[in-house]
Amino acid sequence: MIKKTKANLSSSKNFTFQAMDIQNIQSTDRYYDIVIANHLLYHVPNIEKALREISRVIKDDGIFYSTTIGNDHLYELENIYRVFEGRDKFSYSSNLSFTLNNGEEILKKYFNKIDLKIYEDYFEITNTNDLMDYIVSYNNISKETYDEILEYLDKIILDEKIIRIKKNSGMFICRK
Repeated sequence: MIKKTKANLSSSKNFTFQAMDIQNIQSTDRYYDIVIANHLLYHVPNIEKALREISRVIKDDGIFYSTTIGNDHLYELENIYRVFEGRDKFSYSSNLSFTLNNGEEILKKYFNKIDLKIYEDYFEITNTNDLMDYIVSYNNISKETYDEILEYLDKIILDEKIIRIKKNSGMFICRK
């Protein structure tokens, strides 16, 4: 991601980039104008430690941007998983530690002003193979379950012509 961002901003000299552990930021206090956690905090083992670090390294007038998802992100897809639950183990987005639903409560310990911008969007699937590629990208399912899900999705497409899956994501914009 850093390489791609550098390439996109190659004409600007006002940016520096580093990859680091958000729970142990190697920087002096109040150093950064902006810190961005793009769909990251729900992966961090110790969110409180990460937010203490961000609060420590961000300038007093700096901004922390944190994107995340809500509890009903890809809800329709998770309903498909529930049809096949018990055959294989599926990954659900609704059991995450930092979401649109609880993020403000977590962030307000470290930031005085928090705004939330919701991003309204959805997937419209007309090709079940594309959806199956996505499903197997983060679920380890058997060939038998794969075939059953594909057959199930093909029937939905045949009947309804489309599968619509709502995204539920947004961004917290935080200031000290």
